[in-house]
Amino acid sequence: MKKEKSFYIIITILTLTYFYSCSTNKGNFILNEEFNNNKIGWVEEQTEFHYLEIKDGEYLIHSIDTSNARSSAGTVYGGYLYGLPSKYQIITSIKQKETKNENTHFGIILQSSTLEYKFAVYADGVIIVSEYDYNSKIRKILISKKINLSPTEPAEISINIDDMYFMVTVNDLTIGSSRFKTKTSSWNDLRLYASSESAILVDYIRIRKK
Repeated sequence: MKKEKSFYIIITILTLTYFYSCSTNKGNFILNEEFNNNKIGWVEEQTEFHYLEIKDGEYLIHSIDTSNARSSAGTVYGGYLYGLPSKYQIITSIKQKETKNENTHFGIILQSSTLEYKFAVYADGVIIVSEYDYNSKIRKILISKKINLSPTEPAEISINIDDMYFMVTVNDLTIGSSRFKTKTSSWNDLRLYASSESAILVDYIRIRKK
């Protein structure tokens, strides 16, 4: 029994190491995901609520069910979030594919055990960064700014993090800066999302040391 348990532990370690090595490049990249494959376990499924698929170097997130505010997707393996440095940058390029809702939005979600930080890009060009506390059930707007944003062009979202402080840019335009309440080495999850009745294509997502 002990030998069998040890065997499974070794296999698990080797598997996670393989996934991590496949998801990163040498140099400053902690994560360099271009969706040419699915080696770190991005969710792919088709249900009555959403459709998630990696195809042709893009990640499709299609939120179908109107009873939910959004559909979000992360990875089975989140080891790239463990032990993040004090300074790093999260970058992603997302294009709106379709929408049936004028209030559609998409972006990145960072979650700790009790807090959620949402970096949202709205179809009309409004950028909103918010903090949600799962204990108090209160959402607080940290940053809000409107920019000229073409619905047919991708939005490049950049989050530049320095310890517990961060600055956001979209398409090289500074949106604003604020502060996390959680240490950024304590993220439980990083997710990409699309709001109800909308679909997005994610070209890449990267985490780079600064």
